[in-house]
Amino acid sequence: MKCDGRPSCHTVESTMKCDGRHSCHTVDSTMKCDGRPSCRTVDSTMKCDGRSSCHTVDSTMKCDGRLSCHTVDSTMKCDGRPSCHTVDYNEV
Repeated sequence: MKCDGRPSCHTVESTMKCDGRHSCHTVDSTMKCDGRPSCRTVDSTMKCDGRSSCHTVDSTMKCDGRLSCHTVDSTMKCDGRPSCHTVDYNEV
């Protein structure tokens, strides 16, 4: 049991985290609890880098500091603009 400053004690086990939140929650190696109000399951296809929610990404997606990911391919440019745009080989 843990009674660390919360209104009531609660049973914790090795899979639970009680790090300053209102309640404990079960976590495992697939979950991230890095300062957000709740944990969520993540896997190798997900990015949770400072955004309010995780999102699935794959090798065709870019998540570089934008609010959301977007699918890109070899015909698209995402160089610091708010959104990607399709370019063709005639565009310099």
